[in-house]
Amino acid sequence: MSLRDDVIIKIRKMFPDFKLLSSNPCICKINNKKINIRTANKKSGDKYWFDVTPEFYERKKVDFLLYSCGNVENIYIFPVVDFSKLIEGASLGGSKQVPNFTIFLDNHVFEPAGKSHSRSKIRSYYNGFNQLIV
Repeated sequence: MSLRDDVIIKIRKMFPDFKLLSSNPCICKINNKKINIRTANKKSGDKYWFDVTPEFYERKKVDFLLYSCGNVENIYIFPVVDFSKLIEGASLGGSKQVPNFTIFLDNHVFEPAGKSHSRSKIRSYYNGFNQLIV
C-alpha cells in the first residue's frame, strides 16, 4: 500500500462523507470542499520536496492542498488562498515545469524553490484538519 492510500484511509475514518473524485490527480471531497492530496517520502533529513499544479490554486479548482510528509502523521493542509501567497515566485522545475517547494518538517518551514529568502512558518497548517469541518 502506498503513502497516498494510507492518507486516504486516515481521512476516510475522520470524515464519513469523504468521497474520492479522481485518483490522478488525487482529488477528494469532504464537507463540500475539494482537496488535492499529495505525498512525498523523505528525501534528505527532514526535507520534503513537492511540486504543485498551478491551476489548482490559480483557478481555484480545489479549496485545499494537502501535503503528507513521509507518513500519515505529518500532514499540512493549506487553503488555496494562503497557498498561492506561499508559492509566489517559486522556480519552475522538472519536465512538467511547475512550481516547486520544500517543506522542512523539523521546524515547520515552507520554502518556494529559488526563494530561500522567502521562507514562511507553516506550523498553523500542520495537521490542520479542523479547517475541513463545516
